[in-house]
Amino acid sequence: MGELNGVKIMVLTRTLRYLLYRELWEHPLIWKIPVGLGLINVLLCMASIVLGLNYLGVADFNEFSLKVEGGELSFGEAESAEAFFKFFLFGFFLIGQLVTLSYVLSALYREREDRSILFWKSLPVSDLMVVFSKAVIGLLVIPIIFWLGSAATALLVTGVIWIGLSIGTPFEFSLSLFYLVGIKSLISWLGMLLGQLIWGGPFFLWILLVSSTARSAPFLWAFGIPGLGYLIELTMFDGTPFFGWLWARATPLPFASGEWAPVSSGPALEPIGLLTSIFVAAVLFIAAVFARRHFRDI
Repeated sequence: MGELNGVKIMVLTRTLRYLLYRELWEHPLIWKIPVGLGLINVLLCMASIVLGLNYLGVADFNEFSLKVEGGELSFGEAESAEAFFKFFLFGFFLIGQLVTLSYVLSALYREREDRSILFWKSLPVSDLMVVFSKAVIGLLVIPIIFWLGSAATALLVTGVIWIGLSIGTPFEFSLSLFYLVGIKSLISWLGMLLGQLIWGGPFFLWILLVSSTARSAPFLWAFGIPGLGYLIELTMFDGTPFFGWLWARATPLPFASGEWAPVSSGPALEPIGLLTSIFVAAVLFIAAVFARRHFRDI
């Protein structure tokens, strides 16, 4: 019995791995966008040094500085290094959220629209595994890919700036210290990504559910139903207990509390909020699996 269970786990693991490969193969923009953004930033940085252009609001690289919360900090200070890396982390994160939204909106809709679902239904792959693979790509893989893209971009841009400052300038700049502070920021940002997974999971799984049921215009259904429900709740009740809660999950976690506190902000990270988010996300996931099984054609 133990060996049989082991074989089943191996088969499921291999199936999931190939399903994830399939999604990345069918949606190359998932990795092409962060790669392209990274190359653009590196080229802009090189042009800034060679041609004396303005990069990140700085014209003179011998006096490199960043404005953080109204104060000006020099390039070599730890606070400036953290702000420098978070500039890329936050930018890539927001673009990644848009890519995630676009992906989950079409993940189950497109295969019904072009009727490729008839082919996938002929394979010995369960609806549970298919929906799970798409949820993993949207909620986990895309944010991690964009995090890796932001990390690589920040490290490369820092190296290019260091090389530029080291040629013919008296500027003292500790690359190792800057990298240590930056790597610490990169690691701490993973905590924010975990919080965003919990916080935004119900909203993105709702969109995945709509993707598996809408016969046309999934974007209008995905945002129209919560919008209409919000107005009805606002009119009939003293508050918006459900649709207001769901709409809040559409706001990225760094903005959830109304101020910049990406690792600790948001009621979803409190025990009750965490359990509520997980429960709602589980219900929406099960509904998406059920819909994929029964809403096959358009």
